[in-house]
Amino acid sequence: MWWILLYFVIGIMLFLLFGPFSFRIDSKTNSIKIKLFLIGEGGIILQEYYPWLEIKAMGLKWRWDLIEIISKTEKNKNEVKKDSKKNSFPLNTGQIKNLIQSFKIKECVLKLDTNDPALNGILFPFFYWVEQWTGKSIQIIFTQDNQLTIDIENQGYKILWAIIKKS
Repeated sequence: MWWILLYFVIGIMLFLLFGPFSFRIDSKTNSIKIKLFLIGEGGIILQEYYPWLEIKAMGLKWRWDLIEIISKTEKNKNEVKKDSKKNSFPLNTGQIKNLIQSFKIKECVLKLDTNDPALNGILFPFFYWVEQWTGKSIQIIFTQDNQLTIDIENQGYKILWAIIKKS
Protein backbone atom coordinates (compact mmCIF):
# COMPACT_ATOMS: atom_id res chain seq x y z
CA MET A 1 0.00 0.00 0.00
CA TRP A 2 2.79 2.45 0.82
CA TRP A 3 4.35 1.71 -2.59
CA ILE A 4 1.36 3.34 -4.27
CA LEU A 5 1.85 6.48 -2.18
CA LEU A 6 5.58 6.46 -2.95
CA TYR A 7 4.95 6.14 -6.71
CA PHE A 8 2.37 8.93 -6.52
CA VAL A 9 4.80 11.28 -4.73
CA ILE A 10 7.61 10.42 -7.18
CA GLY A 11 5.25 11.02 -10.11
CA ILE A 12 4.25 14.44 -8.80
CA MET A 13 7.89 15.38 -8.21
CA LEU A 14 8.86 14.28 -11.74
CA PHE A 15 5.92 16.20 -13.19
CA LEU A 16 6.94 19.37 -11.36
CA LEU A 17 10.58 18.85 -12.31
CA PHE A 18 10.07 18.24 -16.03
CA GLY A 19 6.74 19.95 -16.71
CA PRO A 20 7.10 23.43 -18.20
CA PHE A 21 5.77 26.53 -16.50
CA SER A 22 5.48 29.98 -17.98
CA PHE A 23 5.39 33.55 -16.74
CA ARG A 24 3.38 36.01 -18.84
CA ILE A 25 3.04 39.79 -18.67
CA ASP A 26 0.37 41.21 -20.98
CA SER A 27 -0.52 44.90 -21.12
CA LYS A 28 -3.44 44.30 -23.48
CA THR A 29 -5.34 42.22 -20.91
CA ASN A 30 -3.71 44.02 -17.92
CA SER A 31 -2.50 40.78 -16.35
CA ILE A 32 0.52 39.06 -14.89
CA LYS A 33 0.12 35.26 -14.89
CA ILE A 34 2.07 32.16 -13.94
CA LYS A 35 0.94 29.02 -15.78
CA LEU A 36 1.81 25.45 -14.77
CA PHE A 37 1.49 22.92 -17.59
CA LEU A 38 -1.76 20.85 -17.39
CA ILE A 39 -2.51 22.02 -13.85
CA GLY A 40 -3.62 25.63 -14.03
CA GLU A 41 -2.68 29.25 -13.88
CA GLY A 42 -2.78 32.06 -11.40
CA GLY A 43 -2.07 35.72 -11.47
CA ILE A 44 -2.94 39.32 -10.84
CA ILE A 45 -5.48 40.89 -13.17
CA LEU A 46 -6.20 44.60 -13.29
CA GLN A 47 -9.85 45.12 -14.16
CA GLU A 48 -11.03 48.74 -14.41
CA TYR A 49 -8.04 49.84 -12.30
CA TYR A 50 -8.93 47.35 -9.56
CA PRO A 51 -6.58 44.41 -8.86
CA TRP A 52 -7.84 40.84 -8.53
CA LEU A 53 -6.02 37.64 -7.64
CA GLU A 54 -7.32 34.91 -9.93
CA ILE A 55 -6.53 31.19 -9.88
CA LYS A 56 -7.76 28.68 -12.45
CA ALA A 57 -6.96 25.04 -11.77
CA MET A 58 -8.42 21.79 -13.08
CA GLY A 59 -11.58 23.40 -14.42
CA LEU A 60 -12.27 25.51 -11.34
CA LYS A 61 -11.88 29.27 -11.01
CA TRP A 62 -11.34 31.36 -7.89
CA ARG A 63 -11.13 35.14 -7.69
CA TRP A 64 -10.21 37.27 -4.68
CA ASP A 65 -10.04 41.00 -4.10
CA LEU A 66 -6.32 41.76 -3.79
CA ILE A 67 -6.77 45.00 -1.83
CA GLU A 68 -8.94 43.19 0.73
CA ILE A 69 -6.31 40.46 1.15
CA ILE A 70 -3.54 43.00 1.66
CA SER A 71 -5.58 45.03 4.18
CA LYS A 72 -6.41 41.87 6.19
CA THR A 73 -2.76 40.86 6.39
CA GLU A 74 -1.76 44.36 7.51
CA LYS A 75 -4.38 44.34 10.29
CA ASN A 76 -3.28 40.92 11.55
CA LYS A 77 0.40 41.69 11.30
CA ASN A 78 2.26 41.91 14.58
CA GLU A 79 5.34 44.04 14.59
CA VAL A 80 8.34 41.84 15.20
CA LYS A 81 11.81 43.27 15.43
CA LYS A 82 14.23 41.61 13.07
CA ASP A 83 17.78 40.73 13.98
CA SER A 84 20.35 43.13 12.70
CA LYS A 85 22.45 40.24 11.38
CA LYS A 86 23.52 40.49 7.79
CA ASN A 87 22.17 37.61 5.76
CA SER A 88 24.19 36.97 2.65
CA PHE A 89 22.38 36.23 -0.59
CA PRO A 90 22.37 32.44 -1.17
CA LEU A 91 23.32 32.66 -4.88
CA ASN A 92 26.52 34.04 -6.35
CA THR A 93 26.66 36.04 -9.58
CA GLY A 94 27.56 33.00 -11.72
CA GLN A 95 24.54 31.11 -10.44
CA ILE A 96 22.28 34.10 -11.07
CA LYS A 97 23.64 34.37 -14.63
CA ASN A 98 23.00 30.64 -15.21
CA LEU A 99 19.51 31.00 -13.73
CA ILE A 100 18.62 33.88 -16.06
CA GLN A 101 20.02 32.00 -19.07
CA SER A 102 17.87 28.95 -18.26
CA PHE A 103 14.69 30.90 -19.11
CA LYS A 104 13.46 30.98 -22.71
CA ILE A 105 11.47 33.84 -24.19
CA LYS A 106 8.59 32.21 -26.07
CA GLU A 107 6.85 35.42 -27.08
CA CYS A 108 7.91 39.04 -26.96
CA VAL A 109 5.76 41.79 -28.45
CA LEU A 110 6.66 45.42 -27.87
CA LYS A 111 4.77 48.11 -29.72
CA LEU A 112 5.80 51.58 -28.63
CA ASP A 113 4.61 55.06 -29.53
CA THR A 114 6.38 58.06 -27.99
CA ASN A 115 3.61 60.51 -29.05
CA ASP A 116 6.29 62.43 -30.95
CA PRO A 117 6.29 61.65 -34.70
CA ALA A 118 9.81 63.03 -35.16
CA LEU A 119 11.24 60.85 -32.37
CA ASN A 120 9.28 57.85 -33.70
CA GLY A 121 10.87 58.45 -37.10
CA ILE A 122 14.34 58.57 -35.58
CA LEU A 123 13.77 55.40 -33.50
CA PHE A 124 12.06 53.44 -36.31
CA PRO A 125 15.31 52.17 -37.99
CA PHE A 126 16.80 51.17 -34.63
CA PHE A 127 13.70 49.21 -33.63
CA TYR A 128 13.60 47.58 -37.09
CA TRP A 129 17.22 46.46 -36.63
CA VAL A 130 16.50 45.10 -33.13
CA GLU A 131 13.46 43.21 -34.46
CA GLN A 132 15.54 41.62 -37.25
CA TRP A 133 18.40 40.81 -34.85
CA THR A 134 16.26 39.22 -32.09
CA GLY A 135 13.50 37.70 -34.20
CA LYS A 136 10.90 39.09 -31.77
CA SER A 137 8.20 41.64 -32.55
CA ILE A 138 9.67 44.96 -31.41
CA GLN A 139 8.16 47.91 -33.25
CA ILE A 140 7.77 51.67 -33.23
CA ILE A 141 4.22 52.51 -34.23
CA PHE A 142 2.44 55.78 -34.95
CA THR A 143 -1.06 54.85 -33.67
CA GLN A 144 -0.67 55.84 -29.98
CA ASP A 145 -1.38 52.28 -28.87
CA ASN A 146 1.40 50.90 -26.65
CA GLN A 147 1.58 47.16 -26.00
CA LEU A 148 3.92 44.84 -24.10
CA THR A 149 3.53 41.07 -24.05
CA ILE A 150 6.26 38.81 -22.70
CA ASP A 151 5.93 35.05 -22.26
CA ILE A 152 8.89 33.37 -20.53
CA GLU A 153 9.11 29.59 -20.05
CA ASN A 154 11.27 27.29 -17.95
CA GLN A 155 11.32 23.87 -16.32
CA GLY A 156 12.16 22.89 -12.76
CA TYR A 157 15.18 20.75 -13.61
CA LYS A 158 16.75 23.62 -15.58
CA ILE A 159 16.44 25.91 -12.58
CA LEU A 160 17.97 23.31 -10.26
CA TRP A 161 20.81 22.65 -12.72
CA ALA A 162 21.51 26.38 -13.05
CA ILE A 163 21.79 26.72 -9.27
CA ILE A 164 23.90 23.58 -8.79
CA LYS A 165 26.22 24.18 -11.75
CA LYS A 166 29.50 25.90 -10.94
CA SER A 167 30.65 28.84 -13.03
